[in-house]
Amino acid sequence: MREELKPDTPETIKKRIADLRAQHLSDLQRMYLWHAEEYLDDALDMYRCFDETYSQNDDISKEDKDEISTIYEELRRYIPQQMRWEDELEHLRHSYLEQLVPLYHELKQTEIRQEEERKRREADFPTTIQDYHSKSADVKMRVARFLYTTDEARQEKMLSEFGWASRQVKPLQELYRKNDAFKAEIVLKMMEVKDPRQRV
Repeated sequence: MREELKPDTPETIKKRIADLRAQHLSDLQRMYLWHAEEYLDDALDMYRCFDETYSQNDDISKEDKDEISTIYEELRRYIPQQMRWEDELEHLRHSYLEQLVPLYHELKQTEIRQEEERKRREADFPTTIQDYHSKSADVKMRVARFLYTTDEARQEKMLSEFGWASRQVKPLQELYRKNDAFKAEIVLKMMEVKDPRQRV
């Protein structure tokens, strides 16, 4: 049976980002370990191949001895593999960022889309008491103010201000008129408002 693909949520994208970071860290650790082993092998080879007896050979001039010492010191200071290592590190970093940047872009787009969906859902006037209870506190307060007011001009103003349609508010208005418990809940909510400017 084929499993349906679910759309990504910010949580799943954040998990993918965390997994990618952990994988990148693991790759870096392996690469550094390999470079350290390679460097140690080369340093031991260089140590073993250095012939200190040339300094005791009288047939070699002092300038030649100094030049050999300088070459050896340069080899110790400049690691021949260093440029290759830096290239490998940049390649690894580049491939990591090529995967990470689209994930962050996808995360941002998903968060924006979810926020727009949330705002659209919250902008909808609830049609049932359960729908009313599922809304955020701000939306509940707007709806309560709308239901509580008896001023039709004020209600019309709120309809246009919040983008509600008059046919959209009718079902809950009917429930408000007929359901005494719901009406008491709305009245109580309006009485709890501390700031008198928020009351109708």
